[in-house]
Amino acid sequence: MKFKFLVPAVGGIIIIISFIIFTDKGFQTKPYLIINNLKVTVEISQDQTMGLANRVFLKENNGMLFAYPPKTDVTFWMKGMRFPLDFIWISNNKVIATTENIQPPTNNERPAVVNPPEPIDHVLEVNAGFVKKHQIKINDQVSYFLD
Repeated sequence: MKFKFLVPAVGGIIIIISFIIFTDKGFQTKPYLIINNLKVTVEISQDQTMGLANRVFLKENNGMLFAYPPKTDVTFWMKGMRFPLDFIWISNNKVIATTENIQPPTNNERPAVVNPPEPIDHVLEVNAGFVKKHQIKINDQVSYFLD
């Protein structure tokens, strides 16, 4: 008789655990890309004028990804930035150039402006020193996992 109530309770717990494990919430992953055999967790920029402005820091091996379909000439500036950045310019799933250690403005200084050498379809902003530390170079392959 004691098992009469135990079986439904255990069954209910199993259903709840299964729901957590096998639903999107259980397996939710953040978008990322692989560059030079390194996984970089990315935030997809929703406001390309703001980007990382006014943030205090960016976690290691994280970045902000900007997408430009079709390829375009872009200009980035450091307005509102509080920490230095490296820019990785990407076209056709390959690194075409990098711009390293761009400093945030100090006092009333004009923000730095950076551009890729040619039209691109993606830009990855990462912490300054990332390119050097991970030996990112021209023609490195970039794979996206954005779903």
